[in-house]
Amino acid sequence: MTPSAITQSSSPASAASAGATLSDLIVQSLTRHSSSEAFVAGDRRLTYAQVRDLVSQYMGALSRRGVGLGVGVTLLSPNTPESWIVQAATYLLGGRFTGLQALA
Repeated sequence: MTPSAITQSSSPASAASAGATLSDLIVQSLTRHSSSEAFVAGDRRLTYAQVRDLVSQYMGALSRRGVGLGVGVTLLSPNTPESWIVQAATYLLGGRFTGLQALA
């Protein structure tokens, strides 16, 4: 491939991801679909708006415990909405997350 072919082929990918972070995607998703169901777990149903509120609450709790930029959080949990919420809250605080499945 010529240098111009590499530039042309990578331009769409570069433009599509320019400036987007995982935190941006989480916030956009929770905001864009606020009235739709985000999680169904047994008889529990959570909308994106409810999840957004829970993420905010978890961010406060994690922040009070020292979670911030670069701090690692590990969670041993079954597959529940809360396990995703803790993960999202950690990422939004700039932390690192490792999830461990209790049944894995």
